[in-house]
Amino acid sequence: MFPFERHLDYNHPMRVCSPPPLILSSGEPKKRSFSSISTTSHQVIEPAKQPFFPLNPNPSPSNGIIPSILHSPRVATAPDASTPRTVLPDGDEIYPLYYVDSGLGGLLYMADATQEIAPDLRQITKTHKVQFTHNHIGAANWAPFGNKPFDQIQSHTLSLLEESYRRSARIATVACNTASTTLNEQAIRWTQHFIPTTTVISIIKPTAKILYDEARLIANTKGRQEKHIGVLATQATTLSQQYHLELARQHAYAFGDRAITVIVCPEENRPSAVTASQPWISLYQGDTAIPPGSHKEATLFKQIQRDAPLPILYIYPYAPRNWVSIMEEKMTGDLATEVHRDMTSYIQQIGAKNKLSVIGTCCTHYPGAIPFIQEALNDAKFRGVKILSQGARIGRDVVLKMIQWEVDEGHFPPRTLPGPESELQLHSYTAIDDDITATLSLTETHSALDPAKKIVSSLYPDIAKAIRFFAIPPLHPPSEFVSDGSDTNHA
Repeated sequence: MFPFERHLDYNHPMRVCSPPPLILSSGEPKKRSFSSISTTSHQVIEPAKQPFFPLNPNPSPSNGIIPSILHSPRVATAPDASTPRTVLPDGDEIYPLYYVDSGLGGLLYMADATQEIAPDLRQITKTHKVQFTHNHIGAANWAPFGNKPFDQIQSHTLSLLEESYRRSARIATVACNTASTTLNEQAIRWTQHFIPTTTVISIIKPTAKILYDEARLIANTKGRQEKHIGVLATQATTLSQQYHLELARQHAYAFGDRAITVIVCPEENRPSAVTASQPWISLYQGDTAIPPGSHKEATLFKQIQRDAPLPILYIYPYAPRNWVSIMEEKMTGDLATEVHRDMTSYIQQIGAKNKLSVIGTCCTHYPGAIPFIQEALNDAKFRGVKILSQGARIGRDVVLKMIQWEVDEGHFPPRTLPGPESELQLHSYTAIDDDITATLSLTETHSALDPAKKIVSSLYPDIAKAIRFFAIPPLHPPSEFVSDGSDTNHA
């Protein structure tokens, strides 16, 4: 057994606020969990104060450690002889990669990730007896997640993960940002019990790490240091405030308790309680949220106004209203026009010209908007702003590193002769309500993915040609945890 990091740390309470105000509540957040999931039989380790680390409670030369960007304090077991494997007659192992989402966006995410990591995986296949498949799984009747209650999103997400496990997924990426916000401690315990051989990747924490590292550090003559980051996400993801918290934590890892994080809200999204002289929706010192209206907040506000020599991270969240609906063709409108108008307004309001250095497109649909985002930035003369495409970066910085770790640990037998040039194997499985068998081609029977197919074809033409589409029966609610009798309490 080799201990390594698998899941993200969600020991912190979910800071979910109800609209319209996005200000953090000083009260204890309501715990959301499955009533049947144990909270006493698993060890919970407090997170360390560093960006990421190889967790190894008992270091020894025989222990294999995967250095992961996930920054997880949890221990899981790496694939070993007990991990289910599919082996072809020639001895090649099939290694399925899965990307789960409510529907269309996951297809874009898979295409983005596959285009980035496929060349490296081909090289691994040439030298080792393993072949990789890339698979998207969604549920047309559940899309989109963004406007659904927390508990429903969480249940649907676990159902998708369980289906990927049934299909022998080795790594399952929760491609949807909104779905990733629901992977709290109870959900992680569920995955550890029901899908133990599938490595689950939630994208919030690694995306925050990448955004922070990519942001440019600006210093002035008075000793003030600043980073400016834009976060484009759905309303549900924005309201969860998990990106705000994770970015604040990254800032605290870099600068300690001196670190100040300011969440700046564009005017059209700004709660009425926030005035022009106080243009934030939340404020952190270190990784601790400062209660709104407190003396501490007023003191920090004065220090910021006086240009005190502090390390300050500015985060500019924005939740476009219509981008997803237009992409899914659920409403009429020209995407280029809508994105350009929204981004022009956003840029004007945040007023961070020559400071904003990176924007995260934190929704699976938003790669389709990147060309128009870039156009709006160019028109506003915002130069040198990087636009993060999640699928590609998480694919390279997380998924590929995990696979390379398995290669280095000798999990795949080496080839005696160079392997053949492997073809891309991409599949998209969509659960629908119709009585259609799992082997019936979706391209011939159902048009639910047509909008996504168009975007994939325009952005990733080579990938689009290789995708095969299938309909599968409706998915069921996730399995319920049954105690083994050793537990005394339940969440």
